[in-house]
Amino acid sequence: MNTWENNLLVTKYTEVADVARIVDYSCISEMLEKRLKEYGSNLAIIDNGEQYTYQELDVQIGKVRAELLKQGIQPGDRVGVFYPNSVDFVIASLGVISSGAVAVLLPFQLDEQTIFGCSMKYKLKGILSRSEWSAKLAFTYERNASLFSIETDRVSEGYAKSRISDCCMLRRRRSNRGHKKVSERRDKKCLT
Repeated sequence: MNTWENNLLVTKYTEVADVARIVDYSCISEMLEKRLKEYGSNLAIIDNGEQYTYQELDVQIGKVRAELLKQGIQPGDRVGVFYPNSVDFVIASLGVISSGAVAVLLPFQLDEQTIFGCSMKYKLKGILSRSEWSAKLAFTYERNASLFSIETDRVSEGYAKSRISDCCMLRRRRSNRGHKKVSERRDKKCLT
């Protein structure tokens, strides 16, 4: 049975025949791999006039995964993703998620002190960005020397396969007392 059939929002705004066609993936990594096999040479993203196929994205995502594994990233580790909305943002986010780590999205307009605060609050292991933004991250790296830095525009080699079995996510939930809490889920229900 498709679990989307029990989702009230989906069933309210989607035709019954269309709900039955929704694929229920166990995690983002699985979805990405299946889309790659099915649509590999198809256009996936257009950014600033540049076109990227699923295969091209997979090569770049695999390089990011390989670099994360070289840094010793483990399933459930938290990695900051510091980019404006762009193809680089997509590649970095999916590289982190498909390596089994948790992508902590750092809005690009954050100031230096707030980035540092996020690195501490969310216990980041590292931050992915581009070399041209290293000056904005210098404050954070000076005060949190345990962070690793990956400048994805300088990653040129390597490829690591997706770690589907190590999917992980953080989700916000309410405790018994009504307080918001963040909990980590380490099973394969990454899209719930």
